[in-house]
Amino acid sequence: MRGATLTAALLAMALPTTPANAETALIQGKLKDALGQPVAGYPIVLENRTSTAQGWSSNIGFTSAEGEFSISVDQPGNYVAKLPTDPAATASFQVLPDLFINADDPQAARQDIGVILLPKQ
Repeated sequence: MRGATLTAALLAMALPTTPANAETALIQGKLKDALGQPVAGYPIVLENRTSTAQGWSSNIGFTSAEGEFSISVDQPGNYVAKLPTDPAATASFQVLPDLFINADDPQAARQDIGVILLPKQ
């Protein structure tokens, strides 16, 4: 029983948490291949380049069957959307503090970064 408790405690420490009252913004976009077709099931990582925790991000999501993604971020900054399986396909964008100030309005707390295109293979 002690091993199970220790494992649960370690997992709880490793998982990122967001306080209940924390404001978040939803970053939306779409991933398409070189022919303009949606790409499903692809991982997307949003990395905040102005954060002190550069190189690590809990802002990870996957594209839907339509190639769309929605990923929450919890702080403003200069971001890059990275595709771990294809480093050449990235998109840079800025998340402004105003997006978090208006977080009470679900529509205001969304930012569409448009389409990320996979390069030709």
